Amino acid sequence: MFLYNRSKGREGLMGAVIALLFTMFSLTACGRMFILSATPTPMDTPLPALTLTSTPFPPTATDTPTSLPSSSPTSIPSLTPTPVPSGPCDNPLIPLKEGNEWLYQSTGANGVTRLRITIGSVSEDRAGIVMTNPDTGLEIRDVIMCSQGAINRIPVFITSLLLADYVDHVLNTYYLEGYDAPSYTTLEQNEWRYTWKVEYLLEEGAFVKIKGSTIRAYFTPNAIFKYTSEVVNIHEAISVPAGEYPHALMVGQTWQSPINLMGLPDVQATGVAGAFTMDTVLWYEPYIGLLKAQINAANVWVPGILEVPLALDREIELVSFTPGQ
Repeated sequence: MFLYNRSKGREGLMGAVIALLFTMFSLTACGRMFILSATPTPMDTPLPALTLTSTPFPPTATDTPTSLPSSSPTSIPSLTPTPVPSGPCDNPLIPLKEGNEWLYQSTGANGVTRLRITIGSVSEDRAGIVMTNPDTGLEIRDVIMCSQGAINRIPVFITSLLLADYVDHVLNTYYLEGYDAPSYTTLEQNEWRYTWKVEYLLEEGAFVKIKGSTIRAYFTPNAIFKYTSEVVNIHEAISVPAGEYPHALMVGQTWQSPINLMGLPDVQATGVAGAFTMDTVLWYEPYIGLLKAQINAANVWVPGILEVPLALDREIELVSFTPGQ
């Protein structure tokens, strides 16, 4: 499954990153978003088109980022990042330096998927990006948008990689508002304690497989995907194939979306409006980028009726990082 985004003006064309390829990076994009199953599994029975309007999220679930551990963090008086590239595309979480290259692996129920990401030319407010599956040679090119050091538009890799085994076909979305990564200045001024948001509009519906349940879930067209990310200056030692990182910066992220649930007792065949929530933890090394991402919890629920936890087991890790020249 692969996500591909395109903006309201449909400027940045993102392609569908392959069956087995699921982009990783946490982040969001303003282009067209594709999610392709690593091993496509047809739905048991075709379901009727849905027209229900999803109910709003309960107040307790709205914009609540992943809870970060309360244990004593590693004590670090101040971060000392590598030399900062100048210009609007300078960002510590997603460093857009020409020639930067990352190789990631996503591990889950359907095995390992690899993705290579390379930054092309960087100009005043944008950078080219090339996404390649090194095992198949499939390549997709797009553009990242940036402003005053913040990243406003980038292909959504993390969601696509983590949902590889569970969404039945391509998800097409439009970027609405917000940004994917705050600037170094914003983080520094807030002492690396900050919350940011980004939203997308789903163009077409898609089914979600719920293992071990007769319930069927469906992302309805025009659903709004809301991402809330939070950093609270917690650092942890992280070990990935790329190496040891003793002071990786932890970021919590919550993704929420309306969803329709079918197959419930005493509920009409067309289903009932509910919600989908996924909490993810990501670790970054400033000016290197994403090191690791994993799901803490995911569920679908209908207020006052039921809540069904989902066993999403994919994990993303950095295999190698090659800095640009």
